[in-house]
Amino acid sequence: MGWISLEKGEFRMFIKEILDNIDDLIICLNTNLEIEYTNKAFCKILGYEKEDLMGKYTPDFIHPEDAGAFINLIIEIFDGRETKGIIRVRLKKSDENYIWLDFFCIKISENNTPKLVIIGKNIEVQKRIIDLELKFVKLIKKLDKRLIELKLKKDDLFVYLVGDLQELIKVIKSCTQNLLKLENLSPEVSTELKKLYKNQLKMEDLILTKKELVF
Repeated sequence: MGWISLEKGEFRMFIKEILDNIDDLIICLNTNLEIEYTNKAFCKILGYEKEDLMGKYTPDFIHPEDAGAFINLIIEIFDGRETKGIIRVRLKKSDENYIWLDFFCIKISENNTPKLVIIGKNIEVQKRIIDLELKFVKLIKKLDKRLIELKLKKDDLFVYLVGDLQELIKVIKSCTQNLLKLENLSPEVSTELKKLYKNQLKMEDLILTKKELVF
């Protein structure tokens, strides 16, 4: 394959054609942070006409909470303290809503004049997924806390009921023991009282076991 031979003007048109037909958002700023170039993807995603953007102050389109960090980064790049930078910002669309973008910023020189090229990635879908994940995590934590609270309440209720049951069984057991000491009990009554007494002992063991599990 042979090399493509292009004159300087043709090369610029060739590059412009490429930039206008890629999905990434491309803008070029001057040292006053004014927009000098935008590609078609930038205008399409944000809903602006190119004429609406030319010469405009870029921070005016950035969410107020993100504008300060953006300006600081651009100043550092133009001053030479940084050669490039990446920042996540919310950019205002023509309908006044905001869209999340990752900006990759790099300084270039055109006729010895510094310019800033920004390549933007639309991360709106990824950001929504991240936000949903965070909300889901918060919901799970809230649910876990609620379950723990309910368990504690259940355990408190069990301990409260156990106290009453123990007192009740103690009284019944005492009465059963006294009845078993009586003389002239029929064999049938004596047998039933002994069964009752054994069941009371089993109930006491069960309550003690449950109580130990709670504590």
